[in-house]
Amino acid sequence: MALTAVVAGVDIGPMVHEFPSEYSCTMPFVYLAGAAFIWRTGVHACVIATKASLTIRNPLRSYRLSWNEIAGLRLDDRIYVQPVGRPEIRCSAIVRSNVSMMLRRAGFIETVFSDLEGLRTERRQAQEAPTPD
Repeated sequence: MALTAVVAGVDIGPMVHEFPSEYSCTMPFVYLAGAAFIWRTGVHACVIATKASLTIRNPLRSYRLSWNEIAGLRLDDRIYVQPVGRPEIRCSAIVRSNVSMMLRRAGFIETVFSDLEGLRTERRQAQEAPTPD
């Protein structure tokens, strides 16, 4: 920048900020708030279960599966979804807490898992039910 200013004949005195300037303390907070906003709105992991499908949004990839495409669910340190004919999908949004692992007691992840299993069996039974003649 200084070389460009010398060639152009511009006085760079007003452009040089000495450390600490009024921006040196606030800019990290602005960057952190921006990163938190982007994480919460765009990259935030979640699992959305509806009557028609299951949407798994992980930080780098999203999956939308109908209930027919799901062969099974597995509960470990997090919930894993096994689609038919594809590799297992890890749900990054729902993770077992360290306290519940240490105390070996049920936590939020077990409730979510049982709800997802219930939805899966309910949707399978609804689609396998015979239609009246």
